[in-house]
Amino acid sequence: MSSFFLLSGTVLFFVGLGCLIIVFAKIVGRLKAYRLSSVYVRKRSNFRNVILTIAGIVLISCAQGLYWFHNQARSFVLLEEAVPQIELSFIYEEYRTPRVVLKTIDREHQLSSQVVPLAHDRFQLSAEVVKWGRLFEVFGLKDCYQFTGIYYVSENSAPNLLHLQPDYDLNGGPSGLRSLIESFQGFIPAKVTTMVTPVIVADPERDYVIELSEDSLFFRQGIDNPPTADYSK
Repeated sequence: MSSFFLLSGTVLFFVGLGCLIIVFAKIVGRLKAYRLSSVYVRKRSNFRNVILTIAGIVLISCAQGLYWFHNQARSFVLLEEAVPQIELSFIYEEYRTPRVVLKTIDREHQLSSQVVPLAHDRFQLSAEVVKWGRLFEVFGLKDCYQFTGIYYVSENSAPNLLHLQPDYDLNGGPSGLRSLIESFQGFIPAKVTTMVTPVIVADPERDYVIELSEDSLFFRQGIDNPPTADYSK
């Protein structure tokens, strides 16, 4: 991801900090002068100090916002640099909670693996895809994605999951970037799409590959895993 927002935030932070330091230095100098002369003279520059203080606070607040935006954006994986998919396999061991092993490419372009306990054998995965407008592309942002959570579903129902909190968060769960873009839709030149897979049924004898296409998530079944004595359904 582009470092433009990180650098911009750093510049704003130090400019804002400089404004506050100037105000502080003026106050200290005035107090010293008052201490030496025992006469406090109210100067017209107080209004300038107020302006500098407000400017410093506003600039530092903007810097924090840019830092937050940068961290949110870099938590995603670029679509053009990684295969948008996640591999699933299941572990069923006697006297232990069933688990699913998730393998995917992280934002550092390394293969990462995560083991998640399963509270239900029927679930869906969700993912977010962000497509940036031309304005953000100028600043170096590129289309990206991330898997955000696991939702357990009952056998007789599959509710609309897009507005629910996942039962288990992946990569920090639904991103703040999604909330920001949806809240200011029409003002921010970007589009975020949240997708969910069809219902996946855990099976220790099968692996699955979840693939992200242009507008949907789908899974294909991998090869069968030979049963072993350690597994029990």
